Amino acid sequence: AQIQYDQGRNMPLRLLLGGGLRYRALNKEKSKIILGLGAMQEKERWLLPEDESVIVEKNLLKNSSYINGFVQFNDHIKLDVITYYQVGYDNEDDLFRQRAIGDIVISFKISDKLAFLAQFNAQFENHPVIPINQFIYALKNGIRWDF
Repeated sequence: AQIQYDQGRNMPLRLLLGGGLRYRALNKEKSKIILGLGAMQEKERWLLPEDESVIVEKNLLKNSSYINGFVQFNDHIKLDVITYYQVGYDNEDDLFRQRAIGDIVISFKISDKLAFLAQFNAQFENHPVIPINQFIYALKNGIRWDF
């Protein structure tokens, strides 16, 4: 179950509930690959950019698949990657709504408690519910302190 919002894309609410199966395709000490296949019920509320008093609501049953993996290159460098593919049929608009999401994080351990992170996120929607960009991305850098 998740509750989300995305203010930058005019989505004040996203609710989802789902479940699925996961399979560890690779399970070694310094690397893992996990495959997942599931279903989810998703409810989204979107605000029209030209008139934010208008709410567009979608309630879809979707397939949700993912590939998740990480590689620990050495004691200091780790790469985490996850990619989701979600698709559901929108009866109201008579089309399939597809969403692909990717997240890549590379971390550089500086000390036992301190690490530098570089993260890239991307999302593509083939038929956005409201008129927004189909492809969005973000590149973030940060520092993590482990207590």
